[in-house]
Amino acid sequence: MYRQKSSGFLILESLLAIVIFGILIVSIFPTINFMFKRMHRTKYDAQGSLLLQEGMEVAYNVFSANSDWSLYPVGADKIYKPIRIGALETWGLELGNEGLLQTRFTREIVIVEVCRNAAGERISTPLSGLCAPGTADASGRIVRTTVTWDEPGAKPLQAELLLTKFTSS
Repeated sequence: MYRQKSSGFLILESLLAIVIFGILIVSIFPTINFMFKRMHRTKYDAQGSLLLQEGMEVAYNVFSANSDWSLYPVGADKIYKPIRIGALETWGLELGNEGLLQTRFTREIVIVEVCRNAAGERISTPLSGLCAPGTADASGRIVRTTVTWDEPGAKPLQAELLLTKFTSS
């Protein structure tokens, strides 16, 4: 007697293939979803970093081109936005909120005083941005730029720039 060769799959082989395929699908789809979320978060981090850098560069250019720093009042409650001025389109700072940038980001530029002790060493500036009487450095400013955006798990980007005005004696 001869045994006939089966040309099809057994039910057990089919079930095993379906289980293996199901395990692969269940493990691959969450990984792909995570990768897409991470890709978008990285894209927003990069865009936010560019807006942060732009805000810092605008403030640096404004203060390096202007010797009258009293035009820009200091304090944590004074929020500035970058503007283009005149036909030469030079940068300037104007009080006010910038609103949404690229429909997602908000940027705040705040100018605070530099506080120094009697020895001339820098001490921390209070949250108000104003130093105690007698401790403010008239030739220094700190520019704090913050970029935020609305995304679950997103952390705001913040940078500080210490500016010092050198005077010739």
